[in-house]
Amino acid sequence: IGPVVGSEKMIDSANGGSLDMYNQVMDDVRAGKNVELVGYSEGTLVAIDAADRIAAESPGGVLPDNVRVTLIATPYAQGGLFDNSFTGGLVGGVLNEMGIPTDRKLPAGTIVKYYDTDVYANGGNMNPATLIKNAIGLGIGNHDIPNENDPHYSFTDSDGVIHVVYSR
Repeated sequence: IGPVVGSEKMIDSANGGSLDMYNQVMDDVRAGKNVELVGYSEGTLVAIDAADRIAAESPGGVLPDNVRVTLIATPYAQGGLFDNSFTGGLVGGVLNEMGIPTDRKLPAGTIVKYYDTDVYANGGNMNPATLIKNAIGLGIGNHDIPNENDPHYSFTDSDGVIHVVYSR
């Protein structure tokens, strides 16, 4: 993620990716075929922005019934890293200036999947000590794509987003 790693800012990369995703699925969306937009980690920004583009062209500004959004290990849902008062509030302005947006909202009905120890996806529910501990654990699998066979539970948050939370 530039400027931290690489030369391109995350927002610029995501804009290109979301336009590509949008262009790839719009014929199917218009034809009424079922479409699923999927993103992982920072790539969830691509799927969110593609969904926003589709919704902007749809009646009432909402996603059509044939479009589903699934985000894996996203920091953008309620309880995600950007929902934490420290990272979303105090540091959020700095991250936004660096081209790492912290303010995306998910469409109702979005499915988010993550491990309970994932600092990106569940960091909003962690105190600073747990945030640091789990950030150190990123290299040992705390930010993996969940194994569908691992124990899990689900709930729907106040934005209508469905969380599927896995543990090991």
